[in-house]
Amino acid sequence: MFWGRSPELQELKGIGNKKTASLIVLQGRRRIGKSSLLEKFGNSYGTLIEISGLAPGKGNSAQAQLDNFAEQLSAVVKIPGLKFVNWTQAFIALAKFTEKGRYFILLDEISWMSYGDKSFSGKLKIAWDKQLKKNPKLILSLCGSVSSWIEKNILRDTDFVGRISWQKNLGELDVRSCLNFWGKAKVSSKEILKVLAITGGVPKYLEEIRPSETAEQNIQRLCFSATGYLFIDFDKIFNEIFDSRSSIYKKILEKLSIKKLSIAQLAVELGMEQNGDFSEYLSDMEASGFLSRDYTWDLEGKRGKLSQFRIKDNYLRFYLNYITSNEDKIRKKIFDFSTFDSLFNWDTIAGLQFENLVLNNIDMVLNELRVPITQIIQYGPYFQTKTKTRKGCQVDLMVLCKRKYIYLCELKYKNKIGMEVIDEVEEKIKRLNLYKKFSIRPVLIYSGELTKNLSEADYFSKMLSFEDLF
Repeated sequence: MFWGRSPELQELKGIGNKKTASLIVLQGRRRIGKSSLLEKFGNSYGTLIEISGLAPGKGNSAQAQLDNFAEQLSAVVKIPGLKFVNWTQAFIALAKFTEKGRYFILLDEISWMSYGDKSFSGKLKIAWDKQLKKNPKLILSLCGSVSSWIEKNILRDTDFVGRISWQKNLGELDVRSCLNFWGKAKVSSKEILKVLAITGGVPKYLEEIRPSETAEQNIQRLCFSATGYLFIDFDKIFNEIFDSRSSIYKKILEKLSIKKLSIAQLAVELGMEQNGDFSEYLSDMEASGFLSRDYTWDLEGKRGKLSQFRIKDNYLRFYLNYITSNEDKIRKKIFDFSTFDSLFNWDTIAGLQFENLVLNNIDMVLNELRVPITQIIQYGPYFQTKTKTRKGCQVDLMVLCKRKYIYLCELKYKNKIGMEVIDEVEEKIKRLNLYKKFSIRPVLIYSGELTKNLSEADYFSKMLSFEDLF
């Protein structure tokens, strides 16, 4: 099964049409489909050589990684018994086997592969310069979930400056691609949206969906069973990606599980010093696809210095709010889950999950709003901090366009949505003091049932049901 990723495949096709060798880098959270994307393209490009690093574990060592590399290379080139004592030897051998012809080399989980050898990236750079790039039909792809390692050792390393032809941090699948995981099953868009509120567009999680089961049955099996894939996966991905820091990162996520916070607010709530290490922790999780950092911006479109962090991964927030807090009951099979509404504070959490889905599919949303890309100056969540002379304000999504007009988007995920939403939007416009300077186009992006009064009210310039994107 392979669905979606058309823009990425098109970009890779362009790389493949070059007349010189290419070095490419792909990052992203675990389970997001990085390897699948590269395998899909690699098999269509030429001979695929895929080698993956060993996952962290007891007995792991630099030599164990070298032996693992040799075994996988032996299997591909069909020469048994390859042995290497260092990475220089390993990379020279790889270059020799791929010196002529169309080759796509995938070095997967590159940070694991480098374990125990601080000179790994330097040796790789030398191998690229001296041997690998001499084959003009060769593409070398570096792929990994530990984005902090890739950022430090590849993307920001001066050794690799000017050598990388393509770099991408792979995000979730768009909602239309997600539909494919239900096949031809007659499932309503509302029920699919319930599942996406927990899984997001993470391909591996969607592969675990059984179309014959209801949304509630799927979530019960995956999340609220001791053997469920989503019950187990949190600790696994955190230990594999963040290793000894995983407990610190979990504490940060817990503070962000129900609200957005600035870096200063986070430091205070955690009782930690706001220093370089703390900023690095947040950058690591942002690069890994778990957090998003939303900056203030003024009404000229210029980005400000203040920012807020939010969890952008639906699974992580759902896990922290409902699985980890009920872990003992789930293991004892006494946790009662029948409907989403039975979950504590679900309205609030569902709203945050819905916001992620909208923002992760922003291109489709802008298309539905018929906002020309050429007219957009800035867009995204917007917040105004409280001062002595003004009130604070949060806007779920705001789109600033040329000729001084603004789409102010309110996002709602509720069973019943009534006239109160108009009052909420009016209060935000008042707090932002936008009346005289801009033309305001209020927009409601929702999932749920609108009351008759709201449906007939002539207030919103557009009322977009999120299911329409399907």
